[in-house]
Amino acid sequence: MSYAFFVLALLTAPFSAQQIEKVSGRLARDPESGGQVAGFAFTPDWARVVFVADLAQENEVQLWSVPFAGGTPVALSSLSATGGAFEYRCTPGSDRVVYYTDQDQANQYELYAAALDGCGAPLRLNQTLPSGRDTCADFRVTSTDVVYRADVLVANHFELFRAPLDAGSAPVRLSAPMVAGGSLGLAYQRDVFELTPAGDRAVYLADALVDGRIELFSVPVDGSASAVRLN
Repeated sequence: MSYAFFVLALLTAPFSAQQIEKVSGRLARDPESGGQVAGFAFTPDWARVVFVADLAQENEVQLWSVPFAGGTPVALSSLSATGGAFEYRCTPGSDRVVYYTDQDQANQYELYAAALDGCGAPLRLNQTLPSGRDTCADFRVTSTDVVYRADVLVANHFELFRAPLDAGSAPVRLSAPMVAGGSLGLAYQRDVFELTPAGDRAVYLADALVDGRIELFSVPVDGSASAVRLN
């Protein structure tokens, strides 16, 4: 009896299609599941590719970066504690990536920033979370900051925060104080908030004033003023 195993790798090719080059490096191999690239994204300047794969250890995924033209991949993250989910977004200047995973504690998802060239250790961006609390996967990135949701104060009741990408100061709460039961959506929801194209304001949905009544609010990302209701 023979078996066939499939390995997903990341390849590049010029538009002329004269040559195809594998850029994801050698994958760790497991005889049952095989190594694989689980997803990828280009940096805004198209100079590098960021991807998730188990290059270093079979079935243990990390975030990697490699020049688009080919080269040696560099690890951007530590191993996920559970080999679980990654969400990641590159900064507009293509110098850093912000990613979301349970890197330090199993099943506690937090936000980290890393240089795309792999220099330096990743920085945790969010505040210390109580046990059982999380950040959410629907974060937004500017050149200097990450804006994200987390249930820091009350379990499963999410608020909006901003943190600098260099972790040089503590995160700032952007959303207005909420009534009991108020929240910026549920953990799994997407499109609960957005940034303006300039990245200077956040607009978000929350039942901040009356529990269960969803309204629209706007707040400056630098935290210089309180949130205002728009509707």
